[in-house]
Amino acid sequence: MKNKNNSKGMSKTVFVTAIICVLIVGLVSGIAAGYFLNQNKKEEKSSEQVSSYSKDFDALKYIEIGDYKNITVNVGVSEDDIKSEIDSMLEDNTKYEKKQGKVKDGDKVYAKYAGSIKGKKIDVTCGEDYIDVGLGDWLEDFEKALLGAKTGKKVKFTCKVPKGTYDDERVDGHNVDFEITVDYICGKKIVPKFNNKFVNQISSGKYKTVSEYKKYIKEKLLKENKNDRGDYAWSDVMEVCNVIKYPSDMMALAEKENLQGYYDMAEIYGYSIDEVLKQYGYNNLEDFKKYDLKELAKDTVKENLAAMAIAKLENIKYSDEDYKSVLDEEYEYNSEKYATKSDYEKENKEAIINETTLNVVKKWLADNLKYDYSKV
Repeated sequence: MKNKNNSKGMSKTVFVTAIICVLIVGLVSGIAAGYFLNQNKKEEKSSEQVSSYSKDFDALKYIEIGDYKNITVNVGVSEDDIKSEIDSMLEDNTKYEKKQGKVKDGDKVYAKYAGSIKGKKIDVTCGEDYIDVGLGDWLEDFEKALLGAKTGKKVKFTCKVPKGTYDDERVDGHNVDFEITVDYICGKKIVPKFNNKFVNQISSGKYKTVSEYKKYIKEKLLKENKNDRGDYAWSDVMEVCNVIKYPSDMMALAEKENLQGYYDMAEIYGYSIDEVLKQYGYNNLEDFKKYDLKELAKDTVKENLAAMAIAKLENIKYSDEDYKSVLDEEYEYNSEKYATKSDYEKENKEAIINETTLNVVKKWLADNLKYDYSKV
């Protein structure tokens, strides 16, 4: 049974990527709008503390928007892009020399496992996978049970599953009886060669040659880039925008909410805040606060201001459907923290508006800027 960060097929190797992906979902929508989260609190406001969606707030007083209309956004596919895709595919199809014997700490093994409670097999606790024994990707008792196990021999043990591991009330917080069989201990890596035979095999005969398959990869990546052209455009637009002044309350709340995002990740993945930040090379929380928290907050505020400013310049409006789509998605992500969707909406109204605004601005950019689809 995998640890919290691995109950859905995730390893520490991709832990940082996972955190970044989740933070993007959480931070861009809720955190990027940190300025708006406490509008209903009765506290003394400075001259800068004006609600961004009030008639008095003008984002253009805080940010200079460059000549974004004349940007040509490059979304072409390069040889490096194709190579990266091929390398990833080869990694996915990599196999290992199959060794027999006893499992020791540090071994990578391929094992089949099945869990049950009171004699009833639970599907989410069953499967087969590679396990790096001692790395900590899986629950501690799960990995310990493999130490000394012989290949081909069944190992039985009981493991207490912490709450939040599977988000399944049948399993989380209960003792699970496991049976594990190690098929083999992984030896030398066997990486396939990217040749005509390999291409024909993985495509089930659809593509016969390497050149045919590379053409397919390029077309696939180009299609993805076209679908994501609004995101590419947004990155380029941000390059021509310059903040004149960072409103102090926006900065304070952006720092607070960025930090909260990391605390949330620590809770989800079962790490301390220092352990999470060490994944990025920081010694501890104070180190992170000292060197990068303010800069991250500035990036958040810049995006927030830029989206509002362009929406104003281009008279871009969002629909009720646009708003509801963001509300539904963000509530699903945060539903455990709120009793109802209405409670979530009430507390995060401005954050939802901000994310919706960013979405429609990106869509406008996707439809109105110039794009270069040629080879990079």
